[in-house]
Amino acid sequence: MNTKVALLEARKLTKYYNVTRGIMFSSVARVKAVDGVSFAVSQGEGFGLVGESGCGKTTTGKLILLLEKPTSGQIVFCGKDVASLTGKELADYRKSVQPVFQDPFSSLNPRMRVGDIICEPLVARDSPPRAAVKQRLQDVLQEVGLAPRSASLYPHEFSGGQRQRIALARALISRPQCLVLDEPVSALDTSIRAQIINLIMGIQERHGLSYLMIAHDLSVVRHMTTKTAVMYLGKIVEMSETRDLFGHPLHPYTRALLAAVPQLKPGSMQKLGLVEGEVPSPLDIPPGCRFHPRCRFVMAICRESEPELRMAAGQHQVACHLEF
Repeated sequence: MNTKVALLEARKLTKYYNVTRGIMFSSVARVKAVDGVSFAVSQGEGFGLVGESGCGKTTTGKLILLLEKPTSGQIVFCGKDVASLTGKELADYRKSVQPVFQDPFSSLNPRMRVGDIICEPLVARDSPPRAAVKQRLQDVLQEVGLAPRSASLYPHEFSGGQRQRIALARALISRPQCLVLDEPVSALDTSIRAQIINLIMGIQERHGLSYLMIAHDLSVVRHMTTKTAVMYLGKIVEMSETRDLFGHPLHPYTRALLAAVPQLKPGSMQKLGLVEGEVPSPLDIPPGCRFHPRCRFVMAICRESEPELRMAAGQHQVACHLEF
């Protein structure tokens, strides 16, 4: 049996924010944005991280990209703890793990030409010969489906879909091993989404790229990933192969998320049950299971004891007191 090698791992990753008040800025509470999250992205794998707004998935992505510093836990890349990296090794990590953000306009400098935007990560880190930079630029423009003349234009001269192609080209210029895709198609028209999704998947297949797909659109995650983790209030509540998770969801929250997705056959997911109520404030996380105030299967133990993520069947993991 072949075992996939983990390229990128999060090990009990946490990120807490202190909430301060008053002129002395005294700490009055802690927001547990990410609270003990663990997962692994294998070489050449698309891994999905889904959940409602405020569940901590974007913060997790920022931790992976080193845009935020973890409160505790580890990020491991190619077997090395990222926190221990310095100098060239740290620069190599930043080059190997590249972001593509949600809004393709605000993530591009409007005062720079597209060619300079795309080449900036390459030039800033490696200072390669000008001819090599020019050739690499033409290669990535072709790969993302943009004309060579695009390099001389500015971001405002492109449509939203084209700007996302520019953002993808910028991520690819330094030949990364892993992409962190934070809602990469949610700001695009429906007709353009499929093009960008197919583009990303085609690039992944050709280059053996891995990616962490952060999204709330379950249909996108279902199409683009082989493994998916569901987050709720900073914790992973279910994790499995994408096909198993969508075919046989176990956690009541996952069932509710799937029930909320529009179906071609009305009532086909009704048996899963819709979730009621609002997401609790991260400043006042419920005791026990964090989902219990909204769960229709709640039991006494759910209000008292927080369930651990456990193996339920095969490679299917779930954090729930229900028996499966």
